[in-house]
Amino acid sequence: MLFKNVFVAATALFGFAAASPVGVAEKSVLPRQASAIKTALLAAQAQTITLRDTFAAATGTDPNEVTTLRAQSASLLNSINAATAVVQASPALTLLDVLGFASTVSSLQQTLDSTLDVVVSKKPQVDSLGLTAEVHQTLLDQKAAIDNFGVVLLTKVPTAAKSIAQGYINNFDASFNTAIAAYA
Repeated sequence: MLFKNVFVAATALFGFAAASPVGVAEKSVLPRQASAIKTALLAAQAQTITLRDTFAAATGTDPNEVTTLRAQSASLLNSINAATAVVQASPALTLLDVLGFASTVSSLQQTLDSTLDVVVSKKPQVDSLGLTAEVHQTLLDQKAAIDNFGVVLLTKVPTAAKSIAQGYINNFDASFNTAIAAYA
């Protein structure tokens, strides 16, 4: 399905690129903004990897692990919110910009899935520490931040790419929903 979305988007890109003139002023602004958004997404991915690796290594016996995980969860939430602010401050994106994010977003989705798999697998330890409600709330907060990012992003995406962007947002939501259900 993802391949189909990317293929359809690539096909649309070539059609739009051939038919659409691109002004010089747009070239100087949009690539920087697209680059800033991509950098923000990569920062969120780096935070996600750090959280995943720390969660995976946690034994559940060291109180410092809980403190570290809380701090890393807060850093991830801050990173998502920072990415949202970058998108909010950006001008409308071109189809080419959106397609340029495809591999970054796909990689972020894989990172998110592997992170949430670790979080779900650690549920027995989380339960034994009495932190189930806290992890559940953290997942809800992170999902809400991702949803807000998606809402803002969709205001910047051209109509031709909105369904593709929405598909990615839906995939992120589905991943979070699975983990949230495990902690409910």
